[in-house]
Amino acid sequence: MTGKNNIIVCEKPEWVAWDVIHDILWEAHKVNREKGMRMRNPALSGKEIGELLRNHGKCFVAMEGNKVIGTCSFVLKKRNRWYARNENLAELIMAAVLPEYQGRGVYKKLLTYREIAVKKEKVHIMEMSTAEHNKNVQNILKRNGFIPVSLRVSSFGKHYSVVMAKRTDEKSYSKLETSLRYAWSYMKIKFLYKPGGVKRFKIW
Repeated sequence: MTGKNNIIVCEKPEWVAWDVIHDILWEAHKVNREKGMRMRNPALSGKEIGELLRNHGKCFVAMEGNKVIGTCSFVLKKRNRWYARNENLAELIMAAVLPEYQGRGVYKKLLTYREIAVKKEKVHIMEMSTAEHNKNVQNILKRNGFIPVSLRVSSFGKHYSVVMAKRTDEKSYSKLETSLRYAWSYMKIKFLYKPGGVKRFKIW
């Protein structure tokens, strides 16, 4: 458990209902909805979030007193990507802070606590996706050692997402290889797909 300025971060207690986690996500992403962006995880019900995390994930909360003001989670997965060649990784998901508490370092506290929890799982790669235009989150991740590794597009949302990754062991990613692979992924996705996953060309 960590705390500063009366804000405590810990693994979600049993008494915090999954519906509360849903409410935090829904409220935190209100601005995105107003901009016409569809986000998959905030649309999940509390029950669906609980089911998603039940066997291979963990959820964390930031609290001021007994009020939950932020949340984040991770799920353990097996990936076979250039940055995770048939390795287990932790996909960092559902990070959100209530609007009135944003700008107070809560997001960074959640990120730091979650990374410590991932290391305890003996998993050495973390992966997180964020909307391409969300430079604030990308900058926070970069300051914490994450690097862009690919660009994604989905049929659910109407935007592109930057995938960022970080190793927590003695291995590291080559700056040159990372830059080249990200540039290739960026050009390929932008060339082949419109936002929303619609193919630009109807030839296959």
